[in-house]
Amino acid sequence: MKHRFLELRGAVYTIEIMLASIIYSLAFLIRNPKFYPALIYIVLAAAVMLYILVAKKETFDERGWQSFMKASAVTFFVSVFALVLFTILMLWTQWVVTLSVFLLLIVLSAVILIHGIAFIMIDSGAV
Repeated sequence: MKHRFLELRGAVYTIEIMLASIIYSLAFLIRNPKFYPALIYIVLAAAVMLYILVAKKETFDERGWQSFMKASAVTFFVSVFALVLFTILMLWTQWVVTLSVFLLLIVLSAVILIHGIAFIMIDSGAV
């Protein structure tokens, strides 16, 4: 049973990492439309994600769901803390940041990576 759970945890972590890397590659593809390796990577990573989603039939047990929800709470806390810190920094230094699709996609991929790292650390008992 534990071996199947570890496989499921690895699948969820892999899906989160692949999704973050797809979004990150998409950001660079939007920034530079002639960056064709990003397009190839997006297609290959999406295919791997789809295969993992179709191949896994197991579901989380109660401990897995609790770890996933704790990771979501940690991700929310880190995101809000980073936004407040960035806002204070911008007020003190008079920085002006123009939001673009590129920047928003990079931030989104970072948030997904934070969730994946928090999930794997909480679920493995490292925290």
